[in-house]
Amino acid sequence: MRLVRKTITLIAILAGLTAPAFAQQVLMQGFYYDIPKAQCGASWADTLAAKAAQLATSGFTHIWTPPFQGNGPNSGGYDPKDLYIGTNSTVTSLGTKQQILDMVATFNGTGMQVVGDMIYNHRDGGLPENNDPVLDYIMNHAGNTSSQSCYQYSMPSDRYRMILPVGGSTGNGTGNYYVNISSRTGTYAGSKYMLYVTTNKIGGSRWAPVNPTTVVVPEQGPAYGVQLGTNYEVTIDNNGDSDEFQVSLNAADFNATDTLFVQMININPGDVTSYSNHRIWKIWYDPLGSPGNGSGRDLADYANMFAGGGGFNPNYRIRAQTFTNFCNLPGGGPCMNGSNFRPNWSGDPASDVSATCLGPAYSQQSMDYFYDYDHQNPDTKQKLIDWTLWSWDQVGIRGLRMDAIKHFPASFVGDLLCAMHAAGKDPSLIVGEWYGQDPGPQGSWLSQVYAKLNACGAGALSPKVFDFNLRDQLKKASDGGNGASTSADCNDASVWDVRTIFDGSLHDGSSFSGNNVVTMLNNHDFRSSDPTYGDALIHDRADALNSYAYMLTNNQLGVPTVFWPDYYGYPASVSTWNGTACVPQAFSYFPTWSQGGLKTEIDQLISVLKNYIQGSTGIDYLNKFGGPAITYYSGCYKRSLIYQNNANGSIGGKEVLNVINYGDQPVDAEIPIILRNGLAAGQLFTKVAGTTSTSAVIVSGSGTLRVTVPAHSFATWVQEIAPVAGSGSIKINNSGGTKPVTVPATTFTNIAPSSDASPGMVKAIRIISFPTNTTSLTINTTIYTASSAAFSGVTPAGITLQTDGNGNPTATILLDPTIDINPVIISFVAVDNVGNESTNTGTAVLIPAPDLVPTLYARPSSQYGTSACSVVVDVVELNSINAGGPVIVRVTKDAKVQLSFTSGATLIGGRLVQNSGWTFDNLSNTNYYILTSTEAVPAGDKLSFGLDGLLTPGATVGALTISAVIVGSNGEEVNAGNNIDADKIEYFQQ
Repeated sequence: MRLVRKTITLIAILAGLTAPAFAQQVLMQGFYYDIPKAQCGASWADTLAAKAAQLATSGFTHIWTPPFQGNGPNSGGYDPKDLYIGTNSTVTSLGTKQQILDMVATFNGTGMQVVGDMIYNHRDGGLPENNDPVLDYIMNHAGNTSSQSCYQYSMPSDRYRMILPVGGSTGNGTGNYYVNISSRTGTYAGSKYMLYVTTNKIGGSRWAPVNPTTVVVPEQGPAYGVQLGTNYEVTIDNNGDSDEFQVSLNAADFNATDTLFVQMININPGDVTSYSNHRIWKIWYDPLGSPGNGSGRDLADYANMFAGGGGFNPNYRIRAQTFTNFCNLPGGGPCMNGSNFRPNWSGDPASDVSATCLGPAYSQQSMDYFYDYDHQNPDTKQKLIDWTLWSWDQVGIRGLRMDAIKHFPASFVGDLLCAMHAAGKDPSLIVGEWYGQDPGPQGSWLSQVYAKLNACGAGALSPKVFDFNLRDQLKKASDGGNGASTSADCNDASVWDVRTIFDGSLHDGSSFSGNNVVTMLNNHDFRSSDPTYGDALIHDRADALNSYAYMLTNNQLGVPTVFWPDYYGYPASVSTWNGTACVPQAFSYFPTWSQGGLKTEIDQLISVLKNYIQGSTGIDYLNKFGGPAITYYSGCYKRSLIYQNNANGSIGGKEVLNVINYGDQPVDAEIPIILRNGLAAGQLFTKVAGTTSTSAVIVSGSGTLRVTVPAHSFATWVQEIAPVAGSGSIKINNSGGTKPVTVPATTFTNIAPSSDASPGMVKAIRIISFPTNTTSLTINTTIYTASSAAFSGVTPAGITLQTDGNGNPTATILLDPTIDINPVIISFVAVDNVGNESTNTGTAVLIPAPDLVPTLYARPSSQYGTSACSVVVDVVELNSINAGGPVIVRVTKDAKVQLSFTSGATLIGGRLVQNSGWTFDNLSNTNYYILTSTEAVPAGDKLSFGLDGLLTPGATVGALTISAVIVGSNGEEVNAGNNIDADKIEYFQQ
């Protein structure tokens, strides 16, 4: 069987651009679309904060939060109205501003960083305002899809309304208004729209009509009469069709000063291309209500829209309104209006109207979302940059997830990142959502962003795009759909060959650098209820795990993302606002996973990534297309992925083998692996993740590994290498003589006997030679000497001791030093779980420590009435080892006696003292006098201090007990069991 290999290395997406090295990042998408909202009493910010410590421990580096801006406590965040959050008590859909700030601080405290979901494409929910550029666009450009410089799709009819002032001084009042509507280009036959006409006094809208009955308008000849407050379903019956509607206003229909509102909203448009370019091309007003009486006049004649000298004709009375007035919002941000959104123009419409576009050509589609920003307007760009800097400073975001990047220019992103760089605010993760499988345009987008970054000195930043190409491949492998079959029959020609995944990513299929890609399996936008649809979540739990295994064990692809409910599980229902109340709601697009989320398995995969694969410079796809190379004893070669991570550059320094089985039968395969980096026949591979019956397998003489993986499962094996034995030292108390010294089990923990994580966990140590400066060694009651057979009569020499999970020997070790004041050195090697020994020798050095004991003398032993007394404390060293300072001694206080300290005293109470070697503290503690040495206690000698006092017994008889305590571990000693002494003075009345 011919082995076809593909070695992938990190390459740059741009010619001449070096791909920077990066630490392994792992991103958690911390939400799904229908998370519990503040409208129903939830605080998703608190939910996130509660998981911060665990996520950090599991290896996640970044948390992608929902948009904090939005449109109220029930907003999903992607309909931003107020970009800024006002006071700390302001309620967003995630909770209060304070809860958001606390959440961000909590993640920062764990070392994770928050990636803000930034909506730079569009805005929603402004107040209505007249918008002449939109009117100009509707009347003169909408529906011209042949333009090469820009898209001139129809202005979405649900983003504007037409208005005509009535009442007051307008001259427009009661009578008949004949409203003529047609397609601007005489096209869009069959398109439907809902016509709704009203005034402020009548009220209502197309979405909430005063009259709930909808009238279907037939193809008409004469003007069709419409009533205020009623929806009329109108069809553009044929190309060139023009419909005339008669609106009759009575005095009771409008206020003294009012407005006639006309909505013409398309019914269920699929996307921006589905909107028709119908518009009001003429309004004839007859105040007397009878045509031809000579009193009628044009209020909106398209033919006379513009005045001869530029600008609108004053007799052209109709206007378009958009909801683009974003001024004086509670958050306090700067004002935006129609000039900040597309389409717009800055000067006289008669002169620059030809430049008016719904969206530039780069936008691909446009106005799919509310009102699209005009990023070419310097005012718009600066205000979005200022908002981003505010989000960094005031909210604490440290990364950017940019929504809908295909719809606005890459130059804006470059300018934004350059401004952040100039302000010293470089995001640690930058990723744009380019929804779709468009490697060419995505590559161009990255090139344009990098051009800006390199020019401003911010070329070290790594902008990224989400990999929808890989996601599509993983979806097909898991759930089928889109023409993909998951048939159990490997010979079925329609079965989806999962090996196409090897060429399906942006990295492997289009040569993107992994530095410029974020991979993902599921996200909040996948909400189709049919699991076979490409925009549905992956419903098969086992194959979802398989797909995560591929993303998390292939570090070449980019930064992996984990979807919150994939990790923690999908809720059975969510408390959801239905317009009047919060009710539990189950979502049909959620998978049903009875076993819950994939947290345990994903944590294991992240551990493998970070302990073994991170930094690997390449990967080999062992069963890639090209011919038979692997022997399958069972399983379908079309339904499995087999690949090997290169040890070169990896943090673990080991070769890693991965097998992912999407098939219905177990895979039993003999795999020729690549022998490199010291890998050879006879070496062991051990399973570190997944499911297999071959947990440990040895490389055959022909360089193969035979492994098994159950159906719809994966397994990862890591090359075993020898553990590493460390070295260190620990102090022990040796009181001398023939009494053996216990070797603390933690001696070997303290020196960290192995740097090799599982597999290769140290399970034993082997003492390879008789310890130095030792007369005898006792282990579990067996006594050894230097001449014992274990150290002189066998090969290899030594004694093997099992260790616990912390590397501590489980046997009791005793030894008798030859010279009590000299160190003992134990030499050993570490042994892992499969018997591999460290190639280096570790040493455990036992250093004898001094042992200090206090002796207290209170004098006189008895006395009558008020009289002088003294207290002397000798601090004695027992092990003949110099005790470096400081030594702290506490002497008890008693109300009957006041003790004082003379710093130069050498004789107290008839005993020699060295008060010059001590300091005295009488104030810091109400219960003790505190003495601290300033000199070492000589080996086998003592250092003493003395106190003078006056005992005042009063009219009592009794005994005064005074004690001295050496504070534990002072003076380098390790034995605190003999650190207290006491004496007493008996007293009597005079």
